[in-house]
Amino acid sequence: MSRDETTGLPFVRRTAWSGLVLAAGWLVFKALDLGGSATWDALRSSGGWPLALAGVTVAGLILSSALGIAAGRIRLPVTHVRIWCSWLIRHAPYVVRDLACLRRISRGSKNSRWATQAEFEAEDPRRIGDPDQPHSDYGHWRDSRTTGGIRVSFIHETGEIVAVALGAEGCPVERLGYARDYHAADRLLEDWAYAHSLRWARYRSHGWHVPLPPRSQWWHEFDRRPPTPWPSPPPPTVGTSIGAYYGSSHDFENDVEIVDEAGTQPLYHAVDSSPTGLAWGYSGSGPTDMARSILLDRLGYVPQREVIYALREEVVANLGAQFVLTFAEVDAWIDAHGALFAANPKADPLDPYAAGGAD
Repeated sequence: MSRDETTGLPFVRRTAWSGLVLAAGWLVFKALDLGGSATWDALRSSGGWPLALAGVTVAGLILSSALGIAAGRIRLPVTHVRIWCSWLIRHAPYVVRDLACLRRISRGSKNSRWATQAEFEAEDPRRIGDPDQPHSDYGHWRDSRTTGGIRVSFIHETGEIVAVALGAEGCPVERLGYARDYHAADRLLEDWAYAHSLRWARYRSHGWHVPLPPRSQWWHEFDRRPPTPWPSPPPPTVGTSIGAYYGSSHDFENDVEIVDEAGTQPLYHAVDSSPTGLAWGYSGSGPTDMARSILLDRLGYVPQREVIYALREEVVANLGAQFVLTFAEVDAWIDAHGALFAANPKADPLDPYAAGGAD
């Protein structure tokens, strides 16, 4: 739960949302009312047909857009609107507080400053970063006023949160605030990787839990989306003796299909070395996944890498651009390498990339 939600703001937030909805509804009603009145007056007056035609056209566009939105054919940037409205409501109290303080917080006018980093460190040797006096950096942020950007750091020995202008001569330093320890600094600068705003850092270092800017909030929500699960493999062809793998390579695309009594289906890609696709005719990441996928299909599990590499070198690397590899040929290779399987009996985990999703 955020700090805003623990200070009684939910009621204020709901009230503000209700006010915005009512205001938006009133504006839409007023616009339609004025448009209808203007169109009617133009129709009644002589020579007003161009204005009347324009009014009818606008009304038609509004009606068709509304129908398109209702039918799902037109998608509005609902997420962006929601983020902007939420940010305006949550950020407004801090803006009022900052104005009451004559914008001393957002501008940092009361913050201590040093013309160069050397002067800042000379004033207190504990500010010099080394293994015994560590600093915790919160990224290098772009800033329009400096060519090299800004580095925000927490100095463990002094408890200071500082911003260093890297592009300016001498690297001027501004002290943004203090924190009890680096855990407190992490809480103050939570989600700093998305903010990249010196004004935001000034607010946070002062103890104001301001929300992320709208664009930063959008990326924050985007990164927190649940990953798309990797597709589950189809049933293997274990127990099926009649069938073959048909491979074709054309226009930088490789297709491998399984043809058996059940019909035709693509060979499932058991991803490990080549997320971009299967390949054959040489030794590499694509052929490694090709051998892995074939063995998964014929065995029902993925064997150890030594077995996969052997199939890759002896079979997959020797396939032509267009090939037919029968089930009988693969099974014969498996039977001939019983000692290799016995020396590597454990199954290999399937699809290590699946945990991260298939975005």
